[in-house]
Amino acid sequence: MYGTTIEKDTRKSKAKCPKCKSIDIIIFEKSVHFQTWEQIDGYIDYNEGYMSPGDVIGTFGRCNCGHEWKFKSFQITGLFI
Repeated sequence: MYGTTIEKDTRKSKAKCPKCKSIDIIIFEKSVHFQTWEQIDGYIDYNEGYMSPGDVIGTFGRCNCGHEWKFKSFQITGLFI
């Protein structure tokens, strides 16, 4: 990405590992999404599909020690201070 500046949108988080209390963690949101393709005359153009977002199943965390957990807050926006 030459000549492009990407501004970071950093926000303070209250998230931490419940076991070791580390604040250096990976946060991921698991969700359902739908991938859709249209078939015409028996052919599917694989490059013409589109994805639509679905419901969030949950927000999960993993620390450098290997602990994994599910956050009580349902979506990532609930983790910001």
